[in-house]
Amino acid sequence: MSDQISHLELDVEFCRGHFPNLSNGWVYMENAGGSYVPQSLIDRTVDYLSKGRTQPYDHYESGAVCKAGLDTGEEGLAAMLGVKREQLVIGANTTVNFYVLAQGLRGKMAEGDEIIVTNQDHEANIGCWRRLSESGIVLREWQVNADTGLLRVDDLKTLISPRTKLVCLTHASNIVAAINDIKSIAKIVHDAGALVCVDGVAYCPHAKLELVDWGVDFYGISLYKMLGPHLGVLYCKEGLTDYFTNQNHFFLEGRMPAMLNPGGRLYCSVACIAGVTDYIKSVYDKHFDAGTEVSPHEQYCKVFDLFGRHEEALATKLIDCLKSLPKVRLLGPATGSRTVRKATIAFVIDGMKSKDVMKAMSAKSKISIAASHFYSYRLVESLGIDTADGVVRVAMLHYNTLAEVQLLCDTLQSLVC
Repeated sequence: MSDQISHLELDVEFCRGHFPNLSNGWVYMENAGGSYVPQSLIDRTVDYLSKGRTQPYDHYESGAVCKAGLDTGEEGLAAMLGVKREQLVIGANTTVNFYVLAQGLRGKMAEGDEIIVTNQDHEANIGCWRRLSESGIVLREWQVNADTGLLRVDDLKTLISPRTKLVCLTHASNIVAAINDIKSIAKIVHDAGALVCVDGVAYCPHAKLELVDWGVDFYGISLYKMLGPHLGVLYCKEGLTDYFTNQNHFFLEGRMPAMLNPGGRLYCSVACIAGVTDYIKSVYDKHFDAGTEVSPHEQYCKVFDLFGRHEEALATKLIDCLKSLPKVRLLGPATGSRTVRKATIAFVIDGMKSKDVMKAMSAKSKISIAASHFYSYRLVESLGIDTADGVVRVAMLHYNTLAEVQLLCDTLQSLVC
């Protein structure tokens, strides 16, 4: 990172100006459930629905608009992530994408083959694999430490065997938010002759993705949690089509990403992905030399570095507050460092229902947060927390402010003290 970038501060007000929902008088901190979208995405959506909304044929006007929208959306996303367009399966959501992938891999596995899953993950990256036990696949569980909710790599090493075909884990939990070292874990898995499938949904809104460098085989993200439309994207490393069976029409055999996308693309949503890349470019042009020729991936990396450093300040302020309050059990690392965790912060308060805390924050200060197990049921259960009530979760993004965090802290203090 250059000295210029390390000292550059994010213009948060400039960013907030792109999000109409932020002017509604509420503090929105449930971004892990779905972020707000920039005006550029709304504009792209209106434009597509006004002029396209047909099959993507280029021999008539509305069809050409549709095709151009799909091309712009898919090619722009691939360029931003630094991968090829055909490596991205753009489906309804990550749960569906992983389910389809599981069915595809099942077709090339034999009875007695082993898959390792964690109890730290969102159920999207657990349940679809556990179902394969009905086909004779053996499931092994990589368990978290019951006190911290964290995974230990040494435990993984004891689970891997010559029959291991796949290891599934999260990049960062949507509750404890600790970052797992995906690059080193992928090497361990590959050295054992297996593949690795990573749920990056809770990681991707907060930091740049270096999918090729990490060496992951499959990586899932949710665009609707990183400023985009309600879509899930599954990255697939090149050269893996021999590992899974075609899940689409027979005449699409061998064609990626179609093999893992039965039913095809959601045209309107895919077309408006371009609104995300438009926004990233706007932030880049505001903070850096817009006249310098830089690839979309480099722009994205620089912008997300700015986002990450701002979010680190937000997380540090909130975690310091939580550590100072009595009766509060902070879940995950007790630091705001972006190299250790992401700005999704969960906790429980002794003697108070999590859902009551959620409602009080809304009623007292118009702060939008949530309380649940957030589909990480097994993790919440392993931490000894009531799954029916769940945890309180504060999920911040780059458009949140230090003043908003202070309001949250003041409101929490009035509840606890």
